[in-house]
Amino acid sequence: MNIRTAPRTLLLSLLIASGATGRAQAQNPPASPLPVLTVVVSESLDRRAEGVTTFAAIQSAFTRVLGKRGWPVKISVERFAANNSDSDYELRVFFRGIYYETPGELTVRAWMTLFDHGKEHDFGIIKYQIVQGPIEHRDDAFEVLLRGEAEIAASKIEPILFPQRKP
Repeated sequence: MNIRTAPRTLLLSLLIASGATGRAQAQNPPASPLPVLTVVVSESLDRRAEGVTTFAAIQSAFTRVLGKRGWPVKISVERFAANNSDSDYELRVFFRGIYYETPGELTVRAWMTLFDHGKEHDFGIIKYQIVQGPIEHRDDAFEVLLRGEAEIAASKIEPILFPQRKP
């Protein structure tokens, strides 16, 4: 091959290749963004040391549990604020706290309401309990409680937002 024609041949092949990929990209329509399921958490504003991490634990539990369901939505967990924009799907969680109902039996309660394009579905107070083992750390039990509560919420949300899915 002649050394003078090599750069021209390389340039011509690059132009042809970029034109082919450009046409392929133009034919594919852009994917529509997923709708967002916003979980809005409202909790008491006490100043205990564990209160600082309560929202983070709730956020982690709901994100993990709802994400595992494989729903065609993006999950967003936020603290309650008056300036939040309206979303198509919104689960409001009014966290009531975690307490010992009897010695060793931890209970979590939260009042939950789902809004589907403005239509309200009141789930009432969702209660989840576990019996804490004698050597189980309180933080581990806390995570188990929140995941259990998120599972109950997910089982209530699924028939409303995704009735075609079979459990």
